[in-house]
Amino acid sequence: MADPTTVSEFAERVLMSHSLEEKLTHAPKALILDPPRRGGFASPDLPGRPDHLRPQTNDGKSSFPSADQLHDEEQRAVLLHFFANHELLAVELMALALLKFPDAPDSFRRGVLRTLQEEQNHTRWYLQRMKECGVNFGDYNLSPMIWSHISDMESPLD
Repeated sequence: MADPTTVSEFAERVLMSHSLEEKLTHAPKALILDPPRRGGFASPDLPGRPDHLRPQTNDGKSSFPSADQLHDEEQRAVLLHFFANHELLAVELMALALLKFPDAPDSFRRGVLRTLQEEQNHTRWYLQRMKECGVNFGDYNLSPMIWSHISDMESPLD
C-alpha cells in the first residue's frame, strides 16, 4: 500500500488494515494535517485485523493470570498478550478519534497522532516480550471490551 500523505489517510490505514505491520508502522515524517472539516467517520463494529487477531466475545475468554501465577513464564506471556491487545486497541481508537473528529483543533489532532505512535511502540514492546516467552499474538482470545465501550464516542471530550 502506498504511503499515506494526510493524517486522515494514515488513520484510516491504521484503523482498517488487516495487516498488523501496517497498523504498527509510524506515520511518514511529511504527513500533512488535513484542514478541519465537518462530518465524521462512522465507527465500524470492529477495527480491521488479520483473522487470528479479531477480538471475540467473552465466550472464549482467556483467564487473567493471578499474581501468584506470574512466576510461570507462560502465565506472564498470557498477561503480556492481554496487555498487547489493549495497546493495539488504543492504537485503533486513536486512529478512530482522528477520523471521527476532523474538525477538532489542530493541536488536539497532533496530540492524538503522537499518542497513536506511542501506543504503536507499546504494542511492539509487548509483542517482542511475548515472543521471548514463546507466545505469539493471537495464541489466546482477544477481547473487544475497550473497543465496545469507547468506539461510539461522540465528541473529542469523550
